[in-house]
Amino acid sequence: MFLNLSFRARIFFSQLVLFILFLVVLMPFVGNTVTEIIQHSFIEQTQKIIDFIRPAENEDQMLTLMKEQELLFFSRATLFDGKGVPIFDNRVPLEEVKKIEMNVFAEVQKALETGQSFVERYSEVYKADFVFIAVAFFSHGKNYVLRTSFPSLQVDLLVNSFEKSFLILGSILLIFFMLMTWIVFTRVSQPIEQIIREIKPYQEGKSDDLPTIHLSGRLREENELKKLANTLNSLSARVRLQVQKVKEERNEKEAILESLGEGVIAIDGDLNIQYINFIAGKMLGIPRRQLIGQSITAAAEKFKKPLIERCRELLLSCKREKAIVTDSISLGETRKLYLDLIAAPKADERGAIIVLQDNSDHYRVLDMGKDFVANASHELRTPITVIRGFAETLQDLPEISSEMLQDITEKILRNCQRMDHLVKSLLMLADIENLPLANLQDCNLVQLVEDCRDHLLTVHHEAKVELEVENKQPIIASVARDLLELAIFNLLENAVKYSESGSIITITMKKQQDAVLISIKDQGIGIPEADLPHVFNRFYTIDKARSRKFGGAGLGLSIVKTIIEKHDGTIQASSELGKGTTFTIYLPLHHL
Repeated sequence: MFLNLSFRARIFFSQLVLFILFLVVLMPFVGNTVTEIIQHSFIEQTQKIIDFIRPAENEDQMLTLMKEQELLFFSRATLFDGKGVPIFDNRVPLEEVKKIEMNVFAEVQKALETGQSFVERYSEVYKADFVFIAVAFFSHGKNYVLRTSFPSLQVDLLVNSFEKSFLILGSILLIFFMLMTWIVFTRVSQPIEQIIREIKPYQEGKSDDLPTIHLSGRLREENELKKLANTLNSLSARVRLQVQKVKEERNEKEAILESLGEGVIAIDGDLNIQYINFIAGKMLGIPRRQLIGQSITAAAEKFKKPLIERCRELLLSCKREKAIVTDSISLGETRKLYLDLIAAPKADERGAIIVLQDNSDHYRVLDMGKDFVANASHELRTPITVIRGFAETLQDLPEISSEMLQDITEKILRNCQRMDHLVKSLLMLADIENLPLANLQDCNLVQLVEDCRDHLLTVHHEAKVELEVENKQPIIASVARDLLELAIFNLLENAVKYSESGSIITITMKKQQDAVLISIKDQGIGIPEADLPHVFNRFYTIDKARSRKFGGAGLGLSIVKTIIEKHDGTIQASSELGKGTTFTIYLPLHHL
């Protein structure tokens, strides 16, 4: 607690503690000193009386002198002869004094032996404690002892009075000294506190720049604190210059790394992530702000993603072997990501760098061709078989009724249209999957959804659509408008197709920090629970007859999911048979 006080407060409390200790130590010494002073004073008074009566030529003249001056004595005075017998007392009758036993006058016997004595004892005459001072002297050929006495209470009062006076005077001097010290330290410490106050924001990380110190008050240039401030300002200027150079170099390096088409992750000797560029964060699927400063091991345990776990293993192997280590990995199911990983130790061996090279385009072209051939072959087989069957029928039956001919012709035409729609959908899905989102634009999502609703009502007059927007405020996001309109319209059109006429479709939009939730809910036939996990798969249809009726090939929801994932978003479906289906889109407003 004491260390948390300011410098001046610590000085104040230190002086206070020292003063208390000084008093505690000094008070007994003061009491003894005062007692000695009083004792010396009493002896001097006694000696003055002796000096007055010593010149007497005989004992009678001595007694006469004492009787004449007894009213001037401020204390009781008793004169004893050389044998310790009292011969005069100025306050008590001599007969009463002589009644007291001789051994009581111990101070007199001691004075005869040593010259003087100072004794505090109980007085048989006054029945109280007294201080007795006995001084031996020689006059006209005989030894005498003059004893004076004072009440002990009077002595104690003198001692207490002196101690109180000393305490009061000492307190006044301490207060004056502390006040003067406080003023001096305040004058001296103000510039120091100002220096600390101005530098503290930089020390606490609240400011990125070292401040320039301007001391208030009139300080001469030769003042030491003024010199200190000037020195700190000079150092601050040099530090700011160095920091600016470091920032420029760092920004230049980061700009180079950000412009690369590869992902880059740098770690220090303790496996803490020092840097990660935009591409690497996008590949990992984790915002960079959640990774920088964290241990690669802790990040792997926290996010539990195969790519970051593989990066961790490769970095550990690189650091252990102190050599370049390479590996490759493929991620995803429907849209695979093929990455080559290269980990290299830093030159100072205090960390490592891993580079993530995306070779997905090469593999995707191969896979796309395989998938397209497989999907097209699968879906085109049915209409081609139907057309071929009807063509063989027409060939085998040259004479056929006009009604049957019209029916066969309509079925052939419908299957041709189905093949045309299927081929267009496959081409669109391939284009969307390989289309880079380079032309993202800020768009009001509320207006976009309203445009989709108006377009739906133009095509399906019987549809009923309700739009609910939280706070009725525009929601601005960076999107590819045409693609997102296609996804929203497909969901709305599906809601109309799989709902009874007059059913209400509800669109809810809610902003959540840096993302938006878009929910499209219908009152249609619903989706069985077993089919929910597969509704976004290509060519997956639940009601085959209903899909054929509307010309569907099971690619609509796959297109929607591809578009949403292109925007780094997610889409989920929830449904209950007979009560309707809800599609929920989570869409970031901005991208990594």
